[in-house]
Amino acid sequence: MPQTKFVIIPGPGARTLRITFRGFWTDETVALYHQSLQDRARAAGGGTQTNRVLLDLKHCTVQSQQVMDRIDAILESYRSQIEHYGVLLPDARLSRLQMARVMTGRPATYFETEEQAAGWLAS
Repeated sequence: MPQTKFVIIPGPGARTLRITFRGFWTDETVALYHQSLQDRARAAGGGTQTNRVLLDLKHCTVQSQQVMDRIDAILESYRSQIEHYGVLLPDARLSRLQMARVMTGRPATYFETEEQAAGWLAS
């Protein structure tokens, strides 16, 4: 059975969310991810603002430019609904640089450890 490329789960607070990313993504993976976000937003009643979203990239690999551009577009589409992002960084330097570039201009805090990230999401 193939490994799930993303998991979207509620965070510890009422308006928090944790999204875990894994592996290398294809255009199909991005489309499934975007659809999952839209389905979740519809189920929650639409434009509800989320205080904090933790993007857990610890097990994510370097992505193609096309995938990163699509992720950037998805993040942009939720700009008015997300107050602040936390980014749990992967070990790979190039992956870190990719995410730093995508998060430019967005409110984001970066974390090296799970403990730091979980504490931020719970605060």
